[in-house]
Amino acid sequence: MSANVNEIILAHVPVRFNCAFHTGIGVNVTNKYPTLSLSDCINMHNAALSSSHLELISQEYLLAATLNTMEVLLQDLEETLPTCSLEDSLFCKLYYQYWMHK
Repeated sequence: MSANVNEIILAHVPVRFNCAFHTGIGVNVTNKYPTLSLSDCINMHNAALSSSHLELISQEYLLAATLNTMEVLLQDLEETLPTCSLEDSLFCKLYYQYWMHK
């Protein structure tokens, strides 16, 4: 079964010699409709694999984990870009590692 539980919108705006990125991320954590939720996926996993029980994730936990990860990636970009190319950054390495459209 394949379903979408999230949407990501990314826009960039050139500002003088910099570029401002605006990111919007939506993840269906608990709502059953109109799309599959992350909780639904976890419940299906737990039902299919009784030997592997995953805990449900709260909206607060997911937000905190997402923001912490974004902070690490942004810090890496800030440290990498002055001396290396974007392709050398942790962000790009992870992006291409988990990119769905390989």
